[in-house]
Amino acid sequence: GSAFEASISRAIVNLGADAVFVASQRKNRFRISARASYSIVKNGFNLAELLSELGAETFTEGGGHAAAAGVSGVGDAEAMIHMAVEKTKEWLRGRKRD
Repeated sequence: GSAFEASISRAIVNLGADAVFVASQRKNRFRISARASYSIVKNGFNLAELLSELGAETFTEGGGHAAAAGVSGVGDAEAMIHMAVEKTKEWLRGRKRD
C-alpha cells in the first residue's frame, strides 16, 4: 500500500467489502490501515478494539475508531494482516452463533 493504505482500504470498502486491511512494510517496520463498512459496524464490529487488542498482543501500537483504525510497529506486515483477518473471522463466527 505504500503511503496510500487508507485510500486503498476505503476504496475497497466502497466496492462492497465489510472489512479491509491494507499494509506497507519498510525494512523491519509495518503499518496497517483498516476500514469497515457501516453495516458491519452497525452490527457490533469495532476495528479500534480489534487492532488495539492486536497491538497489545504484539507489542505494537493499534487503535482508532470502529470503522477506521490502524496498527503499526516493528514486525512483519503479512503476519500482522493474517492475525487481523483471523481476529475478524473469530468475530464473524461468534456473530453467526448469536
